[in-house]
Amino acid sequence: MHATAVVQRNLLEFKLTPALAHMQRENRGRIVPAQRAVRFVGAKQRSSRGSVLAAAILLSVSLLAGAAAPPASEPAETIGGGLFLAGQHLYVAAWGYGVQVLDISNPTRPKWAGAWNHRGAPTGVFVVGDHAYVANRPCGLEVLDVRNPGNPTSFANLRTGGDAMGVFVKGDFAYLADGVISGGSSHLPESEQGLKLIHIRNPAEPKLLGQYQGPNGNYGVPVSGEIAFVAKLDRIVYEDRAPNSAIPTWRMGRSIVGLGLTGFVLRSNLLFSTTGRSGLRIFDVTAASQPKPVADFKTDYSTWDVRVAGQHAYLMDAGASIHVLDVSAPDNPREVGLFHCTGYVSRWLALQPPVTPKRDELPASSVPAPDAITPIETAPPELHQPRRLADGSFAFTLVGVPGATYVIQMTSDWLSWSNLSTNALPAAGHAVVVDMGAAEVVNRFYRAVRQ
Repeated sequence: MHATAVVQRNLLEFKLTPALAHMQRENRGRIVPAQRAVRFVGAKQRSSRGSVLAAAILLSVSLLAGAAAPPASEPAETIGGGLFLAGQHLYVAAWGYGVQVLDISNPTRPKWAGAWNHRGAPTGVFVVGDHAYVANRPCGLEVLDVRNPGNPTSFANLRTGGDAMGVFVKGDFAYLADGVISGGSSHLPESEQGLKLIHIRNPAEPKLLGQYQGPNGNYGVPVSGEIAFVAKLDRIVYEDRAPNSAIPTWRMGRSIVGLGLTGFVLRSNLLFSTTGRSGLRIFDVTAASQPKPVADFKTDYSTWDVRVAGQHAYLMDAGASIHVLDVSAPDNPREVGLFHCTGYVSRWLALQPPVTPKRDELPASSVPAPDAITPIETAPPELHQPRRLADGSFAFTLVGVPGATYVIQMTSDWLSWSNLSTNALPAAGHAVVVDMGAAEVVNRFYRAVRQ
């Protein structure tokens, strides 16, 4: 790391937790590879805007001049946000609809491949090898097994005591942007105070190592493996190396990326940034200190994040729909494909416990009249009105896009799903689904998958 980077940053100090102390004892007497002193470093801004600008530009230019390609064993991605590209799959942290996986083997025609929506409301996802690391709000850090992207399954969970909003992974560590929950609401602290460090050498047992304690200190981690230089912009966690290092400087120029920066990615000399209502903005950053606007692209909704693969950009809007743009001519981005959020799997619905009703259904007053149900045409399908029938079977209402076809799937273990029925919705946009076999089980979950 260039000396400039060390001079212009304040080190983050981490509290030695019991888990870290135990790991320190475990490593005593072991032979580990020689390594230089390691530190968890963030881009703490100084009060003087001029000094920040000069430092960031100097850092960016010096690193751009001598930056080396990441080792082959490390993921090429250096930014953790709401989207992640892994091979021919795009992982989408779709909030209350969980982690949705799209097949992009045909770049302009994404297809739904699978989903994990066991709990929480994911806002960040980062994939390394067989595992996806998910920032899952109050549920903490989720580790998913994604060896089969069509059926991600729970592998491990770590509650951090905060509100996990973003995650970046490198080597043996996950870096979590963790909000503070207070009075029923949540907020992200300023600067790096919301960063938490998690040891994931064994993904089945993630361990919280520490959290930011103050702007001073020089903390070395007594375990094999080096901590990366990282920084945080709101919920976005990224490796603080060129050209990422210039992001705070570019963001300060409000006319460049604006204060509403929600996501960004750098490819070659181009910066792609999402800025809420301002849409996608593309800049030429060949000259680190003088980014030049190249093009803008707006969607009907605010934009949330963006990733680029080859000549295509995948743009996530505030409804979680994915717009596919041809950016082979960066000054003229064109929409060439769309995966609408109505194609995501629904939230799950749990089987209700058996009851002994006096009639074959719940009272009519508890089930809305059919004409009171509104079709869902701008969101994933929903499963409503769960009710046990007199014979022990289980009924619920599927609501979605009129004319669309949905397969109802069910599981008892969250590991495998089987089909219950296929339903083509009428013009009203809803239909009643009945599981006749529910009388024989006490534990079952349902979801709707659009065909």
